[in-house]
Amino acid sequence: MELPASPTNARPLAAAISAGRRAVAQRMNALARATDEQAAECFINLVTALEQSFRAEEQVMEATNCRVLRQHREAHARVLCALHQAASRIESGDAVLAREAVVLLARFLRMHRPAIDQALLAAPRASIPRMATRACCASRGRTRPLQRVI
Repeated sequence: MELPASPTNARPLAAAISAGRRAVAQRMNALARATDEQAAECFINLVTALEQSFRAEEQVMEATNCRVLRQHREAHARVLCALHQAASRIESGDAVLAREAVVLLARFLRMHRPAIDQALLAAPRASIPRMATRACCASRGRTRPLQRVI
């Protein structure tokens, strides 16, 4: 989903973050349930979903002039680099490595997702519609949006 970064597009971009998070979670669950023979395909599907999810996060951060965009891009690049490096071994049949990668990815995402939410909440108030914070919160199972502290 390629949308130009602008505050007027923050709502669909925030929805893309939520959809991306759900897709990544589904792919992680699929890999956890996969047989060793299915692990490589599930891993590649996970990496693809993660790339799309990270792209959506970065677009929202661009649209809201987020101050920590560079740091998040660096973190995304490091994670994706590690996953791409592991991909050749996994495609050669190393299902154990695929499952280890998912465990490490889950740890990273538990730390990373709240950081994204906080970064969006810290964005200048006029640059992000209220709906965008709701979408991010909804993807984390919250029924109400996080409150801004002014």
